[in-house]
Amino acid sequence: MKCIVTVRGHFDYPTFVVVDLDSGKITDKKQYKELFTEIIPNNKLGFTGIKRINNGFWTATWDRLIRFSLPNLNVEEVISHHQFSDVHGLCISNNKLLLANTNLDAIFEVDLESKMVAPFWFGWSLNKKTEKELHKNYNSETNYNIMTKKESLFHRLHINSVHLSSKKTFISYLGSSTSKYNYIKKKLGINRKRDGGLVVLNEKKQRIKHFKCEGLHDSFEINNELAFTQYFSNSLFVVNPVTLKRKIVSLEMSKELNNFFLTRGGYQINENEIVVGHTLRHGWTMKEPYSLIRFYNLEGKFLKKEIKLQGVVGIYEFCEI
Repeated sequence: MKCIVTVRGHFDYPTFVVVDLDSGKITDKKQYKELFTEIIPNNKLGFTGIKRINNGFWTATWDRLIRFSLPNLNVEEVISHHQFSDVHGLCISNNKLLLANTNLDAIFEVDLESKMVAPFWFGWSLNKKTEKELHKNYNSETNYNIMTKKESLFHRLHINSVHLSSKKTFISYLGSSTSKYNYIKKKLGINRKRDGGLVVLNEKKQRIKHFKCEGLHDSFEINNELAFTQYFSNSLFVVNPVTLKRKIVSLEMSKELNNFFLTRGGYQINENEIVVGHTLRHGWTMKEPYSLIRFYNLEGKFLKKEIKLQGVVGIYEFCEI
């Protein structure tokens, strides 16, 4: 089984890594010089969310959506928008694409026929104290492409993924551990690793459930359930989309690895196995960072198999090709 792995890292141009999960080897690295833009920070070069369609797939960079063809992996279409700022997870249904617009703490919707782009949901609605202030500062005409999270007035939750299932929308966020509004608390030594969460909306975009938990990153399906990578604790937050019952799956790793690695990105290979991505803490500050793709069973037991990705500071999602 071959998969594209969306990654960010120290590359000259946005890059895909192609891995063969059967042999456990990297089979290709595809660089796209035509997608390079100087507005993207050096350590953010690469791709994030990815979703398969009939004859290809959609993926995202910092400020654009790109449609690629299969099997030749050619760029077929690019959608850019002045409000896209650090795009993360994607979800597609009925020719509508939802994306996590991280620096605006929002989910945006793109009509893939008309190319119309509009806000779908703002994370600001979770905090009534600041919601009015942020709406007042938000301007749909402003170009937010070059805005970083440290510059953003809106970045509080760090929204990472959006997933549609059982007529519900699931939105995961990392929490304030990466927010500039939390720097003082971090300096005081207050642990803020457990202020992430998962928001569940109904078809009317009404909030019907809000799980408060450790910071969540990317989502993927395991059988009939949704799994969200728990960024700091190297575990999975698993939810039944129908009953909304949850469980935690701890991923087996040594104490040393647990201290140095974060968890992001996953994929179910077969009825018994999954792969999960692990990236070095503060890897973007290192000259020679690397990340790991590790193989586990559904209970989180490590299957003694892993793939090392040199130069990668962030693993995001997997797409079978």
